[in-house]
Amino acid sequence: MNEFKWYDIFSPFVGIDLTTFYIGGAKKPRRVALSPANISTGFGTATANPQTGQYGYTLDPRLSALRDEFYGATNQFLPSAQQQQFAQGMVGQGQGLFGIGTNQLNQAVGVNPNDIASQYFNDIQNLQAPNRAIEASQLADQLFKTGRSGAATAFNGGFVNPEQFALLQARNQQDGNLAIQAQTFGRDQMNNDIRRALGLQEAGAQQIQTGEQLRMQPFQQANSIFGLGTGIEGLGANNLNTAINAASLQMQAQQQQQATENARAQAGSGGGFLGGLANAGLQIGLAKMTGGGSLFGGMGGSSPTSGLGSVFGNNGFFNGVGAANSSYSPFNSNIGMGGFGGPANFGGGTLGPSF
Repeated sequence: MNEFKWYDIFSPFVGIDLTTFYIGGAKKPRRVALSPANISTGFGTATANPQTGQYGYTLDPRLSALRDEFYGATNQFLPSAQQQQFAQGMVGQGQGLFGIGTNQLNQAVGVNPNDIASQYFNDIQNLQAPNRAIEASQLADQLFKTGRSGAATAFNGGFVNPEQFALLQARNQQDGNLAIQAQTFGRDQMNNDIRRALGLQEAGAQQIQTGEQLRMQPFQQANSIFGLGTGIEGLGANNLNTAINAASLQMQAQQQQQATENARAQAGSGGGFLGGLANAGLQIGLAKMTGGGSLFGGMGGSSPTSGLGSVFGNNGFFNGVGAANSSYSPFNSNIGMGGFGGPANFGGGTLGPSF
């Protein structure tokens, strides 16, 4: 029979750091820290730190100088007062021309083409009247001198000289053609007036558009130059986006590591100090008391009152050696007071430690 010493219980734990166990509570998990994401490219550097809320980027010095060059050149393309005045003048002229065309268009569409034709016909008749009077007088004089005035032909309810009749017939034919020509002229005149009015409107609109373009062109050029600078600035912003994405991946990795740490802390926690020791190997030392039995269920004998099974049962060490076992109560003994006096039946009568 092997001689058992009480300190043999703790012999397997020699060299173990007992500070890893917490008395009466769970082990505190280690906090996994998140490092900021730092990005460095040929365009510059960027940093994203979600813990502090600090995000920023720095362009490469050469790119920064080029960006500032474009920013500074922007002001050189802004319009001068003379340019603005010239452009505004063109806009004003175009508006005036468009107004004239509008007035003429209103007049053209408000006139009846028959009125134009009638006016045209009367104007031509008035122009021909003097020549026709001279022509009629010369014919009458010639007929009188040649003695042919007496000859007559029925015409329009009366009688005229055949030569005079021929002259009147020719004039009537001319007047019929003139009437047709007058109607065509009336329609053409109205259409021409409308086209001319629309042309004036179109010319005015084009001049207005040209003036507006002259007003906007300097601003567009300045914006184009400024855009070159902002395009360079965007290279730094791209680095920042990359850093933010990297920080997001780091946060995911941190969450996984933290979950692992929490699981480890939970697995390493026990029912107080002795519970932590038991998890680390307390049963190895206690097995010496029974020659290799297990801590729970196998170290004792066949009944709860025999062997160490009555001491280290399902209720834990303190309950097993406390009030739950009236045959052995270390709290009622003189442990730590100069000696250890256990009862004779400790361990089913197999052991009787005394020291």
